[in-house]
Parts: sequence; C-alpha cells; structure tokens
Amino acid sequence: MTNLRLATIGCLICLASGSFDSTGLGGLKAQSEAEVQRKKPVAGPRGLVVNEDNSHFCLYRAADKMTRAGLYEFIDQYAGTQVTHLFFCPNGMRMNYRTNAKGWESIWEGNHPETSKNRWLHNFWLLDQRGLDPYAVWMSRCREKGISPWITMRMNVYSWRNEANHFSHSTFWKKHPELWRLRPNKSELDYGIPAVRQRSLALIREFFQRYDLDGLDLDWMRWPAHFRPGDEQKGRQTLTEFMRQVRKLADEWSEKRGHPIQISARVPAVPETAMGLGLDGVAWAKAGLIDILVPAPFLDADFDIPVDRWRKLIGPTCQVTLAPCLESGVRGHPELGPNAKSWVTNRVAMVRGFTAAMLHRGADQVYLFNFMDDYRPADEYRAILTQCGRLETVIDKPRRHIVTSHDVSAPGSSNPASLLKTLGTDKPV
Repeated sequence: MTNLRLATIGCLICLASGSFDSTGLGGLKAQSEAEVQRKKPVAGPRGLVVNEDNSHFCLYRAADKMTRAGLYEFIDQYAGTQVTHLFFCPNGMRMNYRTNAKGWESIWEGNHPETSKNRWLHNFWLLDQRGLDPYAVWMSRCREKGISPWITMRMNVYSWRNEANHFSHSTFWKKHPELWRLRPNKSELDYGIPAVRQRSLALIREFFQRYDLDGLDLDWMRWPAHFRPGDEQKGRQTLTEFMRQVRKLADEWSEKRGHPIQISARVPAVPETAMGLGLDGVAWAKAGLIDILVPAPFLDADFDIPVDRWRKLIGPTCQVTLAPCLESGVRGHPELGPNAKSWVTNRVAMVRGFTAAMLHRGADQVYLFNFMDDYRPADEYRAILTQCGRLETVIDKPRRHIVTSHDVSAPGSSNPASLLKTLGTDKPV
C-alpha cells in the first residue's frame, strides 16, 4: 500500500536556500519524432499560479455574495498583482454546476439544497438557480483583468473517509465498489480500469465544450494513489496513454476556439516518487503532452522540491514550464493526521523563502495550493500576491526557509525525516 507519510516541520531558518546535487532517472522509452517535434503553445508570462479549490468560495461566503458582482469581486482582488494564472476547480467526487457528463452529478443533487445549512452545496445551488455559472463568469472576468483562466480537475478525490454518507460522495463511487483501488475496502478509484478513465474523459470533454479556457490542469495529487498496489508500473503506461488522449482533445479544441489550450499536470514532488506511483511527468513532458509540470506535495508544504533534478531529467530542449507547488499549511509532526491542530499556516516570510529557493533552483513559476483569501490577514495575503511570484521582489525582504520531509512515498520506498538528527558529541551543531 502506498505510504503517504506526513512530513515534519523541523525549524525555521532565516537563511538563503542552497542547491542540491541530483541524479537522473534512466529507462525512459524514446519518444516518436512527431511527439518530440510537436509545436506546443508558450506557457505565457511568469508569476504566481493560484489554485481555487472546489468548495472555498461558496463555503466561506454568505448567500448575498452569490451574485455576478460577488463573483467579480473575488477575481478583482487578483488584478494588478503577480498572479498570472487562476486555476478554478469545479469538482471533487461531484460537480459544482449542473453537469451532463456521464457518471457525474452536481454537489446538490439529492442533498436538499433548499434547506441545507451547508454553504458549499446551498450556495452553488443558489448560483445555479440564479442562472450563474461561476466558472464562466470568472473566466470572462479574468480576461478583462489580464489573468489567464484555467480549469483544474481533481482526478481521484476521496475525502471524508470516515463519513460513509457524506454529501460529497458520488453515486457512481457508491454504486461501483468493484472500481475501488483497494477493494473491498473503500478507497479512491482504480485508473487501471477503463470505466474509471472513461468517466474522467467524459468530464474533460465537457470542460472543453462548456468553457473557453486557456488550459486544463490535471491534479493527480488529489489523491496521489491511482492503482491497485503492485500495478503502478503497468499503470504508468496506461496514464501516459490517457494523457495522450487529453492532449489530443486539447489540440482539437484549440482549433475550435482559435487559441492554444494548454495542459498542466500536478504530480509528486520527487521524480522517483512520481515514477513509482505511475505518474511519469518526465515522459509526459518529453512527449509534448503537457505544457506545465507542477511537482507538488500531498497535504504538507514541501520546501525542498528538487526542481533542478526535474529540469535535468526533462532535458534542455523540452520547453515545459516548471511550477513547484506550495501547500498552504505545514504540519508539526509526522504522526499527526490531516486534521492536526498543530498546523502552521504559511505566512508571507515563509512563502518568500519558498519562492526564492524554487526560482533559484530553476523554477519558472510558483504554484500556490489552498491559499484561500480568508485564511490570513488581508494585508498579508496581498503581500503574498504582490511579492511572491518573482525573485527580485522577495530576495531583499525577510524570509524563512523551512526544513521539511517529502510527504509521499512510492511503494517499496520511504522518505526519511529530515529532522530530528542525533549528533555525536564530536560533531558541530
């Protein structure tokens, strides 16, 4: 079973980050000349990518904000900052709009949205009742403000594991335990089964048809395990073919829309871990299947993403944008679960440290995950948005560089904790 061990925050170090030597991965199959030579759209301006999750906007706002003006207000806070891309997530197990994709349903369907006190499902239902598709409205407003609008799709979410009847669990998932990855135990879906892949492709087709988007981000880190234990390497080839189908759809819709539609993929922070889980970001990049690669942790902020190793493996001729991802929170101990009370929120000095380290190591952009607009003081959130996308605007300001451990391991391997270290009396501290 995949080990999703949580990382340890070791200490806060107010020093510049250094680079690390790295080795490459071998054994990648040669790509066809057509794939290598395929013309891909340029990734666009560098800066911050902000991922807006599937519940936050409606969950933390009152019903009187479920208007076109309320939707505009959300986008307008990012105008004039270093945010170049907004990635909007319409799905978990269910959808936040009235979908026609086979195997999918809205978040409110069967959940009595008229009387529900849960703002997530009630407010998305309310928007639908008012004839407002928030994602279409947001995308239009983004273009007015010079921000690139994307859809990000969570590929295999399984949250609220201890609540069998949670309203977010899909009917498809409940009715098809034979498609679970750890059957008979409840788990994520198994992408080794064609029906699972076809369901995801149905939603991707709907995204392309429904929205005039600049790109589609496939979030393989929510959650990062996609195959039955032992099937990961067979699954690696399966997912590469899946990505090829997505790329083909994006190219077809690029022609229809009259502008390039890019593809991004969020994968484990460490190349060897990604490969071990069947998520071959290097091969996808070399084959021209993606335009942006997002090395990312699972739930815990990782300040030591080996961007330089990713760059070396991908090679100098492959013009893929590298956008390492920073999670919003840092945990205090590896044994604490996802609801640990000892979470530390990444403050502006910590984000500056991540940005400085990642850009120094060769990153093109910085990707912020779960950086919600109401989780921090307004002035601090604004400082993150206006400073943390470029090296020149963080290097001369106070910053913290955090020592953590990688929080995802591939089967058969582990990630040793960076701290605590036992030092002998003859060794300097």
